[in-house]
Amino acid sequence: MKKLIVLLLILTSCSTSEEAVMNTEYLSQSLGKEIILEGNAESAKLGALMIVGDSTSIWIDGLESWPEGYYSTEESKWVRATGKLIEKYDLPVFISEDGKPHQTGIPVPKGTDLKKASHRYLLKDATWEIIDE
Repeated sequence: MKKLIVLLLILTSCSTSEEAVMNTEYLSQSLGKEIILEGNAESAKLGALMIVGDSTSIWIDGLESWPEGYYSTEESKWVRATGKLIEKYDLPVFISEDGKPHQTGIPVPKGTDLKKASHRYLLKDATWEIIDE
């Protein structure tokens, strides 16, 4: 079976809500397909991710941190990554309530759909390269 390779080059200058919706729609329609993304390499407690276009976070599945030279607190590199787009509902979100002990995770406002807030996109079996040097 041939893999469908979709090239997504989202410019960092994209800022309108229409473009943001288009990016989300594109990602949801690309689930299970091999795609190519470009963005800034970043690191977080949950692992390595890319920031593409409208500030959308795309995580690299199974990668705890970028290899040396891809990301530092002083500089992140522009990278191109290829992989199968998947989604998970595993971000540690909680509704913060006054007077209750603080929880570990990401506080969200009262009334937030916790499943939706815990969603993230990932690239599985990803390969990547620096392209801004």
